Amino acid sequence: MYCNSLLQQIVRDGFHFVFLIAACLATSTWSTVIAQSPEQRPIIAIVVDDLFAYDHYRNTFGVELLTPHLDRLSSRGATFANAYAPIPVCNGSRAATMTGLSPFRTKLHMASPTQWNELVPIEQNWVSAMGAAGYHTAGVGKVFHNSANAVYRDIFESIYDQFRFEPGVLVKTDPGRIANALAAGKSIKDQRYTNWAVQKIQNHRADQRPLLLTVGLVRPHRPFVVPQEYFDLYPQSEIVLPQDTEGDLADVSEFYKSFRLQDGYHSHLVNNGWTKEFVQGYLASITFADAQIGRILDAIDGNLALADATIVFWSDNGFELGHKRTYNKFTLWEASSNVPLIVVDPSATPGSVNETPVSLLDIFPTMLELAGETIPSALDGHSLLDVIENPGNHDDDAVIMTMIGSIAIRWKELRLIKYNDGTIELYNSVRDRLSRRNISTLGVHSLTTIPNLLERMKQVVAQQGGVFDGQSAVVNGTSGDDALMVNGLQDVYGGDGDDLYFLADGGNAIEAVGGGYDRVVFADFDFTIPDHVEYVRNHTYANGRTFRVHGNDFGNEIYIASAKADVSAAGGDDVIDLGFGFHLADAGAGNDLIVCQGRADLFAGGSEGDAIICGIQSDTVWGDKAIEPDPPGAALQTEGDLIIADGVSPIDLLNADMKYRLGNLTNEAGYSLSTEALRKAVDVLPKRYQAFTVDASRGAADLIHAGLGNDLVFAQGGDDDVHAGKGDDRVHGGDGNDRVHGEEGADLLYGGEGNDWLSGNVGDDRLYGEAGHDSLLGGSGNDRMFADDGNDVIHGQSGDDVLLGGHGNDRLLGGVGNDQLVGHPGSDDLMGNAGNDQLSGGTGDDDMDGGEGDDQLAGGPGRDYLKGGPGNDSLSGGVGPDCFVIMSSFGNDMIDDFSAVDELVVTSPAYTSSAQIMNVAVQDGDDVLIGTAGYSVRVLNTTLAVVSSRITIQ
Repeated sequence: MYCNSLLQQIVRDGFHFVFLIAACLATSTWSTVIAQSPEQRPIIAIVVDDLFAYDHYRNTFGVELLTPHLDRLSSRGATFANAYAPIPVCNGSRAATMTGLSPFRTKLHMASPTQWNELVPIEQNWVSAMGAAGYHTAGVGKVFHNSANAVYRDIFESIYDQFRFEPGVLVKTDPGRIANALAAGKSIKDQRYTNWAVQKIQNHRADQRPLLLTVGLVRPHRPFVVPQEYFDLYPQSEIVLPQDTEGDLADVSEFYKSFRLQDGYHSHLVNNGWTKEFVQGYLASITFADAQIGRILDAIDGNLALADATIVFWSDNGFELGHKRTYNKFTLWEASSNVPLIVVDPSATPGSVNETPVSLLDIFPTMLELAGETIPSALDGHSLLDVIENPGNHDDDAVIMTMIGSIAIRWKELRLIKYNDGTIELYNSVRDRLSRRNISTLGVHSLTTIPNLLERMKQVVAQQGGVFDGQSAVVNGTSGDDALMVNGLQDVYGGDGDDLYFLADGGNAIEAVGGGYDRVVFADFDFTIPDHVEYVRNHTYANGRTFRVHGNDFGNEIYIASAKADVSAAGGDDVIDLGFGFHLADAGAGNDLIVCQGRADLFAGGSEGDAIICGIQSDTVWGDKAIEPDPPGAALQTEGDLIIADGVSPIDLLNADMKYRLGNLTNEAGYSLSTEALRKAVDVLPKRYQAFTVDASRGAADLIHAGLGNDLVFAQGGDDDVHAGKGDDRVHGGDGNDRVHGEEGADLLYGGEGNDWLSGNVGDDRLYGEAGHDSLLGGSGNDRMFADDGNDVIHGQSGDDVLLGGHGNDRLLGGVGNDQLVGHPGSDDLMGNAGNDQLSGGTGDDDMDGGEGDDQLAGGPGRDYLKGGPGNDSLSGGVGPDCFVIMSSFGNDMIDDFSAVDELVVTSPAYTSSAQIMNVAVQDGDDVLIGTAGYSVRVLNTTLAVVSSRITIQ
């Protein structure tokens, strides 16, 4: 009893039950909450996706909708003609149906990447409850929205492997088509799901534990891919489309139109001439799903052990098939939320039809009572067994539906919709199932009906854990974790819990300091984040309009989905997550994290260290805004930024290569990265960001200004232009032909694949060209440059530089300073210029010029050309026939490996022939000395005869 009461309290309080329920389950199980019945009937549960209440629309489209097996099923049991999804969205509806908790408790109110099991303990579902009560639980297909094997294994005893490879299973469709006939020899997952379910049914025996088999079919959800025979049942020439007039939306509020998903998909279909194909595909997919249900019924009928089985069938949400210019769900009109619900059970009257409005929340308690189990009072639905056993109209029942802060109530024949901005629609859903005529302005309704329905709506929302008042200017939350439906211009006061607000234009959320972790979903195109609110996100759809979001000086999490955005985060350590679209973002002061999947984005951080992660579109990134020192003239201190372009996710930073690079940054001399920015990038991001990753080679051209501070930039794919700015920066150009400007500071620049241009500018820099034909400029400072593969050009410019050519025919220019030039494999061109330089050609036919200064030249294997230039130079040709060029009157040079295959060229206006040169040559021990004191060349380990035979004048 203790666990039972604790569970009830936990569920009422919302999110706080995550850890408390674990304590309950550690000492008990659902079997202590649910008393096991000695006579448990087998249960077969079947759920389909996006199926409207088909019987209401059987002859709406000029052709009869054929559902022979669903008709067969309904003839055996009780049909609920007015069953409703708690929310007309797959994720939220399935979460509510399977857990028995309303969207006000699960906090899933929209199409969200957040999965139900991230918000609700995975044990809180009726499959687990029935398993604890003694059932053998088996699951196949799309039952929960999150159908990952790991989730299913935590819930079901036996599952179908969702992700195994099966030859012949269709995995791709034609993106240029709305509907596709299944090719010969191919099948889709629904057929495999049904095969598995049929086998499970056939193998069940009466002496086994009672079976709970849950089957989830994807059709009629898109893509409309089914065998051709189902398309043939609905010729496009016979299909009659819904009447399409502008008047369909004349009585709909501007608020709803502003957030209507993709214009209800209407314009897309009409403009492409696809409306009949869409209707045909949807109807064909229904009949295909019906055929799979028929196979399951045949298997049940063929097994006597299942003769008294309970069968429950439903759809997660309905669908608008063209009416009100909509070809989609995501509305609070009748067709989107009205779903089929059929219960076959020995207690049901065969063929009975119940007009009572009911909710899919009622499935959980109904199944428990049908199985003889006790119903936990924590559930938001109630058992339908009384209606099943006593068909009739239970007039007092009211059903609530919600969608992103707007609410609908179905009571008796009426449907009242209260949108988030306060506007109202009212329909008679018995006479007007297509929601064609909004009757809210009729006097009789505005005076009495609507106020009564709003009061009833308030009561039911409160019963399900929400806060709503459609008739008051001020609304107060509770001390628990509330979902607050702010209505129009209301002021809503949250309590001490973790609250979720839905705000429209003019609504106001008021939170106190320390009032929990509070979130806002806003439907306002110019929105200012309230104080003490930690997380905000936009209403999902905006039809091309831009959301403007103004932050505050607190640390906010700002999430913009499926819309354009202009975000100014102001102060605080902010997390800004921008979806697809054109975005402008100013992170402001603080250690901020910005993630964007959109295109042509401008991010401007403050002086603190920020982490910026971009998508694969062309982005413009500024790590720092223009910052004035305070007081004027004072030194300006900023932290470094982490900038990643073209879709690499924070989780990718933990792969072996990235982890090594990041882990060693702080150990590299003169370099540091803001640990706060890195911590956010790896730890703070919710799970949805961690899946955001693409092939970096598909990236677009980015313009990145990292700004002040020690920055870390991953430009990734595309032809990028990166300006690292002041500070000790690290830049990875990635794929593409990149231009990377190190600017001031000790920079570390990587070009990546492609023909890159890297400039270190001021500071002691390290440049890595990597693959491609690269140009590397060291700038001022003592630089180290590595060309790697390709025919590269490296210019050290001023400073004592190290230039490594790598594989390819490279050109290395030392510049002013004492430089080290190494050609490596390939025919390289090395020029030391001014300074005491060291040149090493490596393998290949190299051309080396020491330039001014006391230089050391080593040719290596190959036919090399070595020119010392002015200064006291040392030349070594290495293996192969080499050519040594000596400038007379410019220093004392030395050649240490001259042989009979080499050439010696002397350039001097004082000599006109080799004989004249040999006149000043003497044998000096083992060496030959040519010239006079102060201006000479010493050729080691050779003879006058060898030198005389190989010397020429130039």
